Amino acid sequence: MSQQVRVRVPATTANLGPGFDALGLALRLYNVVEMQRRDEPDDIIVLTGEGETTLPRDATNIVVQAADVLFREVGLRRAGLQVQLINNLPLSRGLGSSAAARVAGLMAANELAGRPLNQAALLRLATQLEGHPDNAAAALLGGLVSSCLDEDGSVHAVKLTVSHPPRFIVLIPDIEVATHAARDALPHSVSLRDAVFNVSRACLLVSALVTGDRAALRAALRDRLHQPYRSRLMPWLDAVIAAAIDAGAYGAVLSGAGSSVLAMADEPTADIANAMLQTLRAAGHHGSVRTLEIDEEGAVIE
Repeated sequence: MSQQVRVRVPATTANLGPGFDALGLALRLYNVVEMQRRDEPDDIIVLTGEGETTLPRDATNIVVQAADVLFREVGLRRAGLQVQLINNLPLSRGLGSSAAARVAGLMAANELAGRPLNQAALLRLATQLEGHPDNAAAALLGGLVSSCLDEDGSVHAVKLTVSHPPRFIVLIPDIEVATHAARDALPHSVSLRDAVFNVSRACLLVSALVTGDRAALRAALRDRLHQPYRSRLMPWLDAVIAAAIDAGAYGAVLSGAGSSVLAMADEPTADIANAMLQTLRAAGHHGSVRTLEIDEEGAVIE
């Protein structure tokens, strides 16, 4: 068994508009977890960055919870752990902070245990913890990933190569949106017309990103399954999306369950970033904007 490990996990954005619970994309913004074994039974957790004043520093921390799931899965009992969390991913903003924490905990524990589980097994555990595979698959594999969860718990994930990737302008509001609240906002059923609308655009979106077809990309970034309902929690959302498009973006979408908004564009991006931020401020909120690129590596042992 290894004594110490350092894991880096990227931010992820899920759904990408029409690909609800099916598409995920890894971005170059990272959380880092350093984990080592202790002979003493208690855990020591050091946390810096996002959540340093709010996240737990005991066995209820989801990084430690994920590590314990791994140890139980492989039949190992542990003593104490010393864990350092370096968090750059904002919490409850739709950028995959929980998936990153869980993937990091699983990978770190797997490394300490001597790598008994392969990537597919790690993805299965991460999906069980997350409830759906979109963020977890992208965090683990990197790049653009399409995924699904079968009724028997099997996870299927395929990593795709994005041709001539656009830039991703991410508006990060100062507003947290709890995932459970965003889920509760969704209807239990939708019309066949809306289902067809999303299926066609999700397929077109994958094709547009893989081929680099910008005209198709512009047409594909629309959704009827989750954004119209979640916009009730974020009444400024439609105006921010419209502002991004008016400033030159191919389109803009809610990142995951929100509150972040992801716009896709080629250079220049400053006008788009400013338009999104000013529209958010006009609605009485503050935030920040980051322009990010695709992370192709996924979670790595450093």
